[in-house]
Amino acid sequence: MVANKSHGNERNRGSDMQAGRGRDEIQPFRWVSNFLKYDLRDAGLLRLAQIVHAADVAEDIDTDPIARGLEAIAAGYSLRFPEDVENLEHQFEVYDALYAWCRLQVVNT
Repeated sequence: MVANKSHGNERNRGSDMQAGRGRDEIQPFRWVSNFLKYDLRDAGLLRLAQIVHAADVAEDIDTDPIARGLEAIAAGYSLRFPEDVENLEHQFEVYDALYAWCRLQVVNT
């Protein structure tokens, strides 16, 4: 979502990283493959995945109205916490709150 100095990525994939691993062991977290692998069907979680995907993929940023806001929040966290693991630890509450909102949205539609 913003340049990540430690990895040289075009955009910070903080929301796509697995927490709890050392810097050299962090692997990309693939939303789609994990949904298929674990047969995830929770409508709120699927909605969250759509938002995160759009925020993380430059070509898809405007496919979801929430994506630019999430990108801005993630960029702010990356500025405050440049180390990936620390950044993720602080962002978990944001994603938990967004997931709660997504669950409410799918119930109301």
